[in-house]
Amino acid sequence: MLSRAFILIFFVCFSFFGFSQEGIKIGVGADDVKQSIGTEDWELAQHYYQQEDYEKALVYFKKLTKKRKDKRLYDLGLNSYLALNQYKEARSVIKNYIKHTQGRQGIYYADLVGVYQIEKKDGAVNELMEELVEKMNANPNLAYSFGDAFQKKGYPNLALQIYEAAEAVSGSVNFDYQKSQIFGELGQIESMYSMYVKMVVQNPNYMPTIKQLLGMSFNQGIIDEQVGFFTELLVKEIQAGGPATLNELLVFVFIRQENYTGAFLQLKALDKRNPGNKSDLYELAKVCQSNEAYEQAQEIYRYIIKAGSDYAYYELALILELETSQQQLLKSNDTQKSDWQSLELRYQKAFKHLKGTPYLADWSMGLADVLAFRLGKPDSAVSVLKGLFSNAMVGEKAIALAKIKLGDILLFSGDRWEAILMYGQAEKAFEQSPIGQEAKFKKAKAAYYVGDFEWAQSTFNVLKESTSKLIANDAMSYSLLITDNTALDTNTEALEMYAKADLLLYRQQYDSVNTLLSRMDIAFGDHPILDDVLFMQVKVHVELREYLAAADKLETLLTTYPKSILADNALYQLAGLYEVELAQKEKASELYQQLFIEHTDSFFAADARKRFRELRGDVLN
Repeated sequence: MLSRAFILIFFVCFSFFGFSQEGIKIGVGADDVKQSIGTEDWELAQHYYQQEDYEKALVYFKKLTKKRKDKRLYDLGLNSYLALNQYKEARSVIKNYIKHTQGRQGIYYADLVGVYQIEKKDGAVNELMEELVEKMNANPNLAYSFGDAFQKKGYPNLALQIYEAAEAVSGSVNFDYQKSQIFGELGQIESMYSMYVKMVVQNPNYMPTIKQLLGMSFNQGIIDEQVGFFTELLVKEIQAGGPATLNELLVFVFIRQENYTGAFLQLKALDKRNPGNKSDLYELAKVCQSNEAYEQAQEIYRYIIKAGSDYAYYELALILELETSQQQLLKSNDTQKSDWQSLELRYQKAFKHLKGTPYLADWSMGLADVLAFRLGKPDSAVSVLKGLFSNAMVGEKAIALAKIKLGDILLFSGDRWEAILMYGQAEKAFEQSPIGQEAKFKKAKAAYYVGDFEWAQSTFNVLKESTSKLIANDAMSYSLLITDNTALDTNTEALEMYAKADLLLYRQQYDSVNTLLSRMDIAFGDHPILDDVLFMQVKVHVELREYLAAADKLETLLTTYPKSILADNALYQLAGLYEVELAQKEKASELYQQLFIEHTDSFFAADARKRFRELRGDVLN
């Protein structure tokens, strides 16, 4: 005999045992039930139920149920009988509702299974399922509601039995989707994957749904062997002459597993058999590039280029292959000047293959970057960019972006006033757009670099409301820097020296930066700017790939200035160094956690929480 305490736990946790997911929620919807029943007795029934005086609650239940069959009333009566271990009466309630109500039979039958299972009456469950199968034979469409009810109540095997019974009778019903969910719920992953393939073969419109379901299963830690089975299954179906949509699905699986080489080989094989416009290959290359799989991206872009200029993606692939090479060099720790010289030559060779002007601006800005910032040829870079301004075929947006790039190069080479002019023109052309906001921000930085702090801060304050979160955060940082170092002292000597060092950092004059910052340590021994000095020293070490030294400086900053406004930024940078450059994941995880716990309002808190969960191995949506 089950104890009363066990039954109370049972009906509270009804969803585990397969009971009503709606259940009785005391105090919720009481007026609706009272109104639908049309009597005050409901309030008393509810009161006694809430007090766990189930016998009295049932007195009112019996009175009320004679007048109307209501689902909430049903839940109250059923759960009261179960709490009193009165299973015969519980079954009687369920059967009474099955007989006298319409539309919820599936739910009631599932509840009946639940009672039988409590009573350990497996034979009764089997008899009930035989009865339901007969109903499916007469009306296969009942399987939609019956199967769904059993599935939701936690009886996947019984739901599967119902679906299969209905499909055996009628070819007009199809429960592949429901069955695939059940296979996944039962841990029968290979059966689930086989069902996915069947669904796509029979109806390509299932593709978006299957991709979504696959993404969920991958997020839930599906093991490599199971993914390998799915991949082999797809390949086998494709080789047997399966529809083209299976190739799309196979590539999707490869990408989700970050097997970019496998995805490329599959798309390349398809392209060789039936040459297309290369759009799928282009999209794959973009995925590789965005995930810093630069070598794979370059290989795909080169394949598109080799196909010839007749294809629509030819010129774009030319530009992006160069861009990817540039990104790869920037990430490398052992890049030589000769690497940048080689890239410059490739840019020059690519120019003759650009038929028109759509990608001329991208080509010009990419080459200008290499010339000015990597090869010390700012004058050549300026000439390349100015060549765009006289080309009537180049759009206004491209011109504005080129002027911002030109301003960056002029500021880098020492022509601040001309840089400000370029930023101003770009801002005026696209004042309310992200382009205009970026130009405005850089113009304010140019003023800050030479000590015009009042004007710079007024602009930074405006940009704190920028639609670009990155610009808004940077503007906030500079505004706080100026405020913290001018609010209590009209003498701006320390901030002026710091801003000069910041400009030298931008110009990549790292020795000069270190010399100036060392002087500041001596000259301004108790000045509030010294935490910023430490943080700039960190930036120099990172630029020089001196990651251990950078980590040491960040630790010093956090220890010496624990209440600094830079503390959250320092924690985030330190965690990133430990995660990526120093390969100490556990230490990185601790720092990410410290950041989002101690700095809940930080700009970096959300990403720190995400990185912490990923390092911990959590499944993220």
